[in-house]
Amino acid sequence: MTVKEAEVLAAFMSLTGDIQQDPFGTSGRKIVREKVGISSGGLGNYLDQLKEKELIYEENGKLQISRVLIPDPQEQGYQFKLLVKDE
Repeated sequence: MTVKEAEVLAAFMSLTGDIQQDPFGTSGRKIVREKVGISSGGLGNYLDQLKEKELIYEENGKLQISRVLIPDPQEQGYQFKLLVKDE
């Protein structure tokens, strides 16, 4: 995932209130476009890329964020990868 894709996805994931129920609706998209500073076409391109990478998916005609990306309110885990460079 690119930095901008992560920024777009994070913006959708940070939506709260009624918009959280349908983050990819018109209001949610407008908020994300303004927050990230991209055009409607640019947002569409990022959404297509996120779908290709299976970070979002379509269900019953609505876009959804992949369930593995939604944090569990009771437990949170992290994974780190450390690389050692040979000099």
